[in-house]
Order: sequence, then C-alpha cells, then structure tokens
Amino acid sequence: MTQVIGLSQGMFNLTTDSSGAIVLNRPAIADQMLDKSGKPVTDQAVTIKWSEFRDLIVKTLPKAAAK
Repeated sequence: MTQVIGLSQGMFNLTTDSSGAIVLNRPAIADQMLDKSGKPVTDQAVTIKWSEFRDLIVKTLPKAAAK
C-alpha cells in the first residue's frame, strides 16, 4: 500500500493574544484524512499557546535531545 503523507497539519499561523503571548493556530484540514487503520477521520482546528506547545515538545523528546 502506498502511503501519502500530508504536510499541511504542521503549518501554523502565529499570532499574539491580548496578553502578548504567541499563539499557534491551524484551521481544520478539509482534505480527506485517515487514521492508522485506514478509516476516514475528521480533522479539527488547533489553537495552542507557544509556551504550551514548547512544553509538549520538550516532554516528548528524549532527555538527551532536549539538552
């Protein structure tokens, strides 16, 4: 089975909120998306503060890579 990956799920618009914090926004992707078993799924928009996103990245990376 050929798998085509979509790269649009990683494209964020950067804005600042009323407190000056950087916020990442990505609208829902309208193209068909499949889960790992091949079933269609509906995407949802993503909004997250940069500080929260960075914390998720640091928690996900192995300890050695975070140094």
